[in-house]
Formats: sequence, structure tokens, C-alpha cells
Amino acid sequence: MNPFDAFGIDPTLGPAAITAYFRGRMEVARDDDERNALRNAWEALVGHPRDRVIHALRAMPPRGATPGKPPPRKRAVRPEVSVEAEDFVVLPAIGDGLGADLALSDNPFEDPLLAGAR
Repeated sequence: MNPFDAFGIDPTLGPAAITAYFRGRMEVARDDDERNALRNAWEALVGHPRDRVIHALRAMPPRGATPGKPPPRKRAVRPEVSVEAEDFVVLPAIGDGLGADLALSDNPFEDPLLAGAR
């Protein structure tokens, strides 16, 4: 079992605080078996920093802890759009005003209205 969970130790504590915790527990230990269990747990947590980190990552959260609220969802930022009445007005084509039945080209250099001006 994980020493942090077995002895109710905060997984964020460093080696000095863990040592102080086990020193206090050793003073009130009832028998050699309990002292051996405390010593083994202490060695597992302060022997090598990598081992302490592994045990801390595997430690279970307290049973009374309730999960927090999820962070608020970010709303998509929409660009501000201004809509005017002019945006809905359909403007007549120039050719319609001249009464000509013209086929318009996609090429702006081939303007049928200017073709007769050459």
C-alpha cells in the first residue's frame, strides 16, 4: 500500500516534514512491528526523491474531498458586425439602365459597354 495513504500523510510534504511526522509516530509506537512498518514507510518516502514523487502521484485523494467545479467554458468571440439597411438594397446593373442586352464577362478588361468605344 502507498505510504502516503497508509499513514494519512499529505503527498505535497517534503522530506523534512515527512521525517518529523514519522519521528513523532515512532515515539508513540507500541511494538517493534509497528516501528519496523514506520521505518520502512519512512525509507520509501525519503530514501530517493524519485520514489517519493511516484508515491505522491499514486496517492489517493482524501475520501471526504469532493471534486471541484470545472473551469468555465470559454465562449467563442464573435466579431462585431454592423448591418445597415444599405446592405439589403439590390443595386441595378449599369447595362440595365442603358437598355442593352449585354453578356457580362468575368474579366474586368473586357467590358462590353466600353467595347463600342474602341
